[in-house]
Amino acid sequence: EKPTVSDGDADVSGGDADVSGGDADEVEYLFYHGFENTEGFSSVNGTMTLSDEQVYAGQYSYKVDEDQEYVVYRNNSGKNVITVMLYDTMSEKAIAVGKVNGNWLLGVHTNTSATHYAVRNRKDSTNSGFQPTTVPRSEGWHELKWDFTSGTSCVMSIDGVQVYVVEDAPGYASIALGDEWTGGASN
Repeated sequence: EKPTVSDGDADVSGGDADVSGGDADEVEYLFYHGFENTEGFSSVNGTMTLSDEQVYAGQYSYKVDEDQEYVVYRNNSGKNVITVMLYDTMSEKAIAVGKVNGNWLLGVHTNTSATHYAVRNRKDSTNSGFQPTTVPRSEGWHELKWDFTSGTSCVMSIDGVQVYVVEDAPGYASIALGDEWTGGASN
């Protein structure tokens, strides 16, 4: 089973914070977290809430239910694939994202687009803000993926659709999940 992270009141339940070596059918996981507990995650803001309201695999998911709430998992596995399953409830005001290495974000950001998922590369000096992708939002589970297997870049995709390529990205060290912004967009 794949990992799960879910976002509650932000009406975006995120799937799992799953850092794997590739597709579950083909590769053994280097790391898997089904949120049976909070082990390995550090709360940066807010309190990490485990919920059984929307679960992708296992018994629980991570529910973002506070304004500005996110958690971080640090893992120096490097050149593999990170997959996060995100549940979108189609809330009109929501922010729920996965962020790798503090710079590369995928997910829901309704301040950017209420109809499409968003991408952000904080290291892009010409355009570091959130941008809408071509992937339309819909209620249900969605796969966010950061692929570092080339060893030189990171291919970011949502539901199998490539939305951004980060050059000069040889690997990863951390993933953050949730809503790191204030202002009530997620509540």
